[in-house]
Amino acid sequence: MLVVGVQEILPKDQLVLRSLLRLLDGRLGRRLAFSESIDDCDVVFAAPGVSLAAQSRRTVAVRVLPEESNPTPGALQGLSIVAPLRMTNVMEALRACVEAIRQAKAPPGAFAPLPGRYRLRRWPDAAALRQPGIPRLAALLTSRSFDLAGASAASGLPPAAVDGFLKACLALGYAETDEGAAPVTPPHAAAAALPGPMRSVLGRLRERLKLW
Repeated sequence: MLVVGVQEILPKDQLVLRSLLRLLDGRLGRRLAFSESIDDCDVVFAAPGVSLAAQSRRTVAVRVLPEESNPTPGALQGLSIVAPLRMTNVMEALRACVEAIRQAKAPPGAFAPLPGRYRLRRWPDAAALRQPGIPRLAALLTSRSFDLAGASAASGLPPAAVDGFLKACLALGYAETDEGAAPVTPPHAAAAALPGPMRSVLGRLRERLKLW
């Protein structure tokens, strides 16, 4: 059971969050419940700068930023989400909270990395890209497939951070294993498959614009 609460966020965001918790109940591998008591909560959606009234050690805070805000990546500590609350960004925030709680409870040496190679099928929601280094990781995984060690080395992020990002993307359908990924067609191969006249036009454009 994942118990969720709020502190000093807009009433409309509270109503949306309550509705989404009912819709997402059971879809994250856990039951979801809302509580008015902050001390009973595993996760609290709170306004920026608000100290949790009775934060327990296991509580994860998600800062709900105003819609017009555009924070610099890395400027905020912890998890954040930009209003308006909707299915995608709330789901990603809750998954990140579940992973944070799991890692906090795991004994040392219990990290079990994902095997295999992965790539992104689509660009993640903006809420998933607010942590430092994640935009670069997403760009790398969009261009080609990586295993966990390779993605960690290329992005400069620790393996646990890459693992958590990949698990969230796999669960949301943003990522796939290398076996299911469509092969990337090189530009020259694509041009060679075109009819002669079109290939000639494309060749002239390529030379003029220095496309590749």
